[in-house]
Amino acid sequence: MRVTTQGFICCKAKVMKRNFQGKITSGILIICLGLSLVFYQNLTTETSKPVKIFALLRPDASPEAIEPALSELKDPLVYGLSWRFKWETLEPHEGQYNFELIDKSLQITSNAGKKVILHVIPGMNTPEWVYRAGAKPVNFSNRDLFHAEFYNENLRMPVPWDEVYLAKWERFIQVLGRRYNKNPHLYSIAIAGGGRIDEMNLPKAHKKWRELDYTDMKLIAVWKRVIASYQKAFPDTPMNLAINEPLGQKGSNVLMPIVSYVLATYPQKVYLQENGLKADLPRENIIRQTIRAASSKTIVGYQMIGGKGFLDKETGDRLTAFRNALEDHVSYIEVYAGDVRDPNQRRALQFLATPVERR
Repeated sequence: MRVTTQGFICCKAKVMKRNFQGKITSGILIICLGLSLVFYQNLTTETSKPVKIFALLRPDASPEAIEPALSELKDPLVYGLSWRFKWETLEPHEGQYNFELIDKSLQITSNAGKKVILHVIPGMNTPEWVYRAGAKPVNFSNRDLFHAEFYNENLRMPVPWDEVYLAKWERFIQVLGRRYNKNPHLYSIAIAGGGRIDEMNLPKAHKKWRELDYTDMKLIAVWKRVIASYQKAFPDTPMNLAINEPLGQKGSNVLMPIVSYVLATYPQKVYLQENGLKADLPRENIIRQTIRAASSKTIVGYQMIGGKGFLDKETGDRLTAFRNALEDHVSYIEVYAGDVRDPNQRRALQFLATPVERR
């Protein structure tokens, strides 16, 4: 049972007022005080849980090349590493796989006694051979993305509901599952396939989506199909879905139908996270509300919006951001490796991972 601090204070205030007026019996007072104690204990438990820190590595990082520099492998505050690989890197030619990259990342991480969140990223990182096979692309500009300066000017991804694309991606998921399902070193695997990367977001090229006959129902059907494919491929491995409203709050209505579907169909099997944690993310933000509400039914987490060397200013004070996450009852956070290695962020990381730091 979760009770807010406001509710706890309110209960105490009402008891004090009634007692002052002489309209409450000693028996009721004892009961209320007892309930208040329970509420307080629940609050203490809520805020004293350790949060698992995953060091988020850059996409396609070579495990062998960067292993000597991975100080987080020996960091007691770090629970695991988040490895990210592009689909075009893992399957540069149809049916030819570079799984040794994943194998090595799992090996060096598990040798250090840590877990892995595995991200395989399609969307903008779809192999060229998929288009040659007939998948329909949508071409867009970096201006259709937040922080356009980090992307090439001209970009493309497959139309999410294109049958050729979906068939190729689902086949890859099944191959991936045959190799890594039940792997004891995986904390979870990220669900991807309906967005521009490994999350639900799409380029905000609204005119082009209209020209492609976009509908919310089409995209909802894609996400349900992709999630089911992951469930079939990884029946014994937890997975995480990075949620958001794909075309913005006024551009689509996909977020809540998918969240409701996941919580009703795969509770505790599909974790929910959001990839934009920062210091000034308002508590009433729809994503924060969704994460908080889902925390009673499944594992929830965040990925930072940025870190040292990437959107540092936009991320803001890390300690404040982590407090936001704790309010939303998260179990894990993906923190950019630059922040994990930054001595200036040590206190914030200790606060997150060590309950005694919050007392």
